[in-house]
Amino acid sequence: MRNPTSGYVFGLILSVVAAVAVIVAAWVYLQARMVRCFMSLGCTDSPVPVLLMMLAGYLLIVGVLTAIASRVFNCSPVVAFLVNIAPLVAFIAVSVLWIQYSDYARERNVTRGIRTAISEAPAIHLGAPYVKMVDSPNSHVILLLHVPFTVDRTIQSHSLYVLVSFNERNVRYSAQTECNSSGFVRPDFGFHIVDREYIEPPFPFHVSSTKVVSKQLQPGTQYYLLRELHFGHSSCRASDYADFDPKQIIVSLDVAAAKQGLEER
Repeated sequence: MRNPTSGYVFGLILSVVAAVAVIVAAWVYLQARMVRCFMSLGCTDSPVPVLLMMLAGYLLIVGVLTAIASRVFNCSPVVAFLVNIAPLVAFIAVSVLWIQYSDYARERNVTRGIRTAISEAPAIHLGAPYVKMVDSPNSHVILLLHVPFTVDRTIQSHSLYVLVSFNERNVRYSAQTECNSSGFVRPDFGFHIVDREYIEPPFPFHVSSTKVVSKQLQPGTQYYLLRELHFGHSSCRASDYADFDPKQIIVSLDVAAAKQGLEER
């Protein structure tokens, strides 16, 4: 008769391997499904049936290991089952705790960022917006909207993303109707933070990433908030936007909205 402890250890080792295999398989499946859904612009099927099949496979392995431990090592079936299923339960518990901690840390960082932005608002001074116009080779007209600003002390560039508000409603870019209504903005969300004027876009028109000159902005340097206003109508040229008044776009530091967002968290 063999020692039951050996049976428990034997089952635990194999069940750990099985749990890792199931978790890796589930992760690979979910990643592949996410890519497939993204490429097909949506999915109607649910991943739950496949995940349940994986769980059923793991429970089958646990059952087999429990039976082997009971017959070969004379282990208690109940104890052997609990030992064998413990790795998956432990992995799930650790994953849930990690997700909760990550959510808490993210919320804490967001709250800290808003508070920092509110405290740094008095040190930020925005100037009047102006534009640089350029005809793009791919039949686009691009208005590069610059908003100059300076800071009185070292601040976090992220504070600008928290505080700056662009009011672009009812803006008349061109007297030509077809040129006034076919525009789109890059980056899609936010703006670039740069330390010089631009006469061409920082990135190709199909890229919407954000350019940030530095995470920390220093006094004594002229900075700019930069937005790329792309107009793609084939008949429009830069001359059609010659009368555009960039002061129609109201750029401000909305501290009240930041404080309200902080109170609602």
